[in-house]
Amino acid sequence: MGSGLQGSSKQTFDVIRFRISVSSQALLLYFRETDLLSFRYLGDTQGLDEGDVVSCANYSAYPYSRGTVHIQKDIEGVPSAPHFVPGFFTDKGDLDIKMHIWAYKMQREIIRRTKMYRGELAIGHPKFPEGSNATCKMLPLNDEYDPDSVKGDIEYTEADDKAIENWLRDNIETTWHSLGTAKMAPREDGGVVDKNLSVYGVKGLKVVDLSIVPENVAANTCNTVSPPHPSQNPTFLNAYDSKNRGLRTGLLSYVKSFMRIEHC
Repeated sequence: MGSGLQGSSKQTFDVIRFRISVSSQALLLYFRETDLLSFRYLGDTQGLDEGDVVSCANYSAYPYSRGTVHIQKDIEGVPSAPHFVPGFFTDKGDLDIKMHIWAYKMQREIIRRTKMYRGELAIGHPKFPEGSNATCKMLPLNDEYDPDSVKGDIEYTEADDKAIENWLRDNIETTWHSLGTAKMAPREDGGVVDKNLSVYGVKGLKVVDLSIVPENVAANTCNTVSPPHPSQNPTFLNAYDSKNRGLRTGLLSYVKSFMRIEHC
């Protein structure tokens, strides 16, 4: 079971390969001249020489899986933490895990075709079965490496795919853009707030932070959650009548404080 790049996927890969091969040396120089060097490898760097290892990561901006978060009753006056289930890789059809397995294979193929490539650090990869073609290989750091010497993609077996899946399930993390825990949508569709930011079934309660976004956004989440001044926002102007102007100001202060929590 190889990567099986065909058609438009093959063309996309060729473009990515060209761009990375041209820019890899410039990227390395940039890393060495900035503080980003300390983030070159997202793992245990003990025993590694500076500049020997880099990381390659991927993420799904629009996952199909959904998590849940619910408040819980206090126990004998002691506040209980929310019951939070991230729900990674729980979608029907396993599309999310399949995408990440494909992405893992793709990133290996990309890095193997750069001049900086000198093998792979096994501790940062799945534990493949003994004798697998997908097993990580180490090359001498000081030897020359020709990316054009790579002939074809790594061949993966079903056992290899299972090893990748297990590794992903054990190591998956958030990209810190979590949102939608109180999404704006019809109540019958799992919504928590309506178009006026009012919480269904609760009088006088509104939510205005990043939790109301129903799906991920192709934008900076801080800009998304930052509201304009009430005088320029019809939603806020219509949310309260003239008797509640003081509450509107307090509401905006709450939004600003919550933004720091969301992005810390």
